[in-house]
Amino acid sequence: MSENGKWWKHPVVRGIGSLWFGAALLVLVLVAMACATVYESWHGTEAAMVAFYRAWWFQGLALLLAVNVAAALVLRFPFSRSQLGFVVTHVSILIVLAGALTTQRLGVEGQLALAEGETSERFATFEETLVLVRTSDGAETGVEPGRLPGGGLEAVDNPPVPPLALGDVTVRVLRYVPDSVESRQVVNDSPRVRQAVQVSLADPHQAVEPETWIFDGQTARVGMLSVLFRTVEAQQLEQLLAAGPEA
Repeated sequence: MSENGKWWKHPVVRGIGSLWFGAALLVLVLVAMACATVYESWHGTEAAMVAFYRAWWFQGLALLLAVNVAAALVLRFPFSRSQLGFVVTHVSILIVLAGALTTQRLGVEGQLALAEGETSERFATFEETLVLVRTSDGAETGVEPGRLPGGGLEAVDNPPVPPLALGDVTVRVLRYVPDSVESRQVVNDSPRVRQAVQVSLADPHQAVEPETWIFDGQTARVGMLSVLFRTVEAQQLEQLLAAGPEA
């Protein structure tokens, strides 16, 4: 117990509610937001949200800042008229932090494009959605795997995503990767000889399609074209060249 039996006079509470502690937290938050802005310009808004604004450490900074502001109010209670500006400012900060937390937990972001006089009951969101569609009748069901607690940019095994059930089919999410890229690795170490080529196409405007690996005897989609790679004997090659592209 602190002096005069008042817990809010305890040195720890005074330290938490001090100006220096609040200033240090503000500097850390500003540095994090500056880094998030640069990161967003490189990787996009959603990646920045996952890596920074929804990360546990950033939320921890915001929580500490809220505790600092609340402690500063408690330490100066009861308030005098001369402290009206101080009270309004600190209460406003708490309201902003509470609003940010509410938006993050319960808010839905999206876009709605309307021309003059138009109305709509739907808008496009940016949330990730896993959809299960039955091709026979077009029935579908979906679930949002995003915003996993504590996920950050790390893969999450057995995420808390409810299973998707459609008729007799049930799909469960076994692993969730919030920041991924599809890739295909071709290794020159096959137990049997199998040839492959890596190709890319460019249109007259120099728009280059991503490089694609095609194995011998297989057809792959490269841009708007289907490309077949196959090995032939020299005599057969001459016949193909003489016959033209239709061969």
